Amino acid sequence: MIGCFSLARETFDINFAKKKLLKTKKSLTKLNKKIIFFDDLITNDKIGENAIKYFENIKCTKFIVIQSTFTDAKFISSFVKKFKKPLIFISFKEKRSGGRLRLNSLCGVNLGLHALIKNKFFSNFIIYTNNEQSFSKEILKFMRTNNNFTKKNYLKKINSKLVNKKITYKIK
Repeated sequence: MIGCFSLARETFDINFAKKKLLKTKKSLTKLNKKIIFFDDLITNDKIGENAIKYFENIKCTKFIVIQSTFTDAKFISSFVKKFKKPLIFISFKEKRSGGRLRLNSLCGVNLGLHALIKNKFFSNFIIYTNNEQSFSKEILKFMRTNNNFTKKNYLKKINSKLVNKKITYKIK
């Protein structure tokens, strides 16, 4: 069983986030009928507590986190401490308008992953770009793997000498 929930902050475009969420849920349901959704957008501590209570009684082996808008890492940190199961984030690509982002979901994923890494919990993310085939491939890969993500999956060592040479060159 795979659990799925969505994070949001009400200071962003919630109606737009709900449209993205609905489309994402339809895509996920096509891939696997055994995904259990917590239907409310987690926008505050009370709804977050309800989500944790909801999943306490369900034997989920993994979780999909739909980062509908920007959020801080408070909820996801407490969720991972409680359940200690593999999870993957989904964020949304936004068109640049020159103004404020409507969702800013990738920034929320960045904060969430940073908080998890500091607690030695490694995860990954997908940016949903409306490319259904690519999205499905990545989600299915997550669903089929048995283990947590490891540090080496997405944090690669950088050849510091090469990087330093390039930085020095650019500065000159």
